[in-house]
Amino acid sequence: LKAWGMHMLFPRRSLASILAVLLCMQLFPASSIAARINNLKEGECRIDVGKAHISDYFTKRGRLAVKVNVLSECFMRQEKTTFWVQIRNKGRLFDHEVVTEIRTITNKKSGNNTIYFEGTYAFCKNSKKTTYYGIGQAWAIINGKRYFTNRRARSEKNVTIPCGT
Repeated sequence: LKAWGMHMLFPRRSLASILAVLLCMQLFPASSIAARINNLKEGECRIDVGKAHISDYFTKRGRLAVKVNVLSECFMRQEKTTFWVQIRNKGRLFDHEVVTEIRTITNKKSGNNTIYFEGTYAFCKNSKKTTYYGIGQAWAIINGKRYFTNRRARSEKNVTIPCGT
C-alpha cells in the first residue's frame, strides 16, 4: 500500500466503535480472513469492500444512513493505513458519487495484519429505493515501507435499499 501523506484523526474509542467491530466481524468472518492472510506473499496487500447496508448505529439513534465497511489485509503488521472509500449509487445513464471518505488509521497493536474502517456513510434524505455499491483503495506503511493495493476494489454485489440520498 503506497501511502500518501494524509493525516486525519481517527475517532476515539467508544461503544459505537466496539459495536462497529462486532458488526465487521459478522460481515468478514475471522476464519476466512486468516485463510486469506496466510495466502498473501511478501509485499502483498488487499482490500475488501463490504456490501452497502443501512447503518444499525444510526438507525438506533433515529436516523437512516447507507454505509459501507472496508478492511485492509497485508502480509505483515500495518503501522499506518490510509483508506479511500466511496459510496456510489446506480443511475439510469451513469453512476453517481454519494460520498467519499479518506481516513488514516494508526495501528498501535502488534500483530494486526487486518485493519477495519467503518466510517463511510451518507444520511438518507427519503425512503426511495436506491441501488448502492462501494469502491475503495488502501495504502499502508509496513516496516517503514509504503505498500498499496494494486487496484481499487468494489463491493461484490449492488444492493437496493429504501434510502434516497
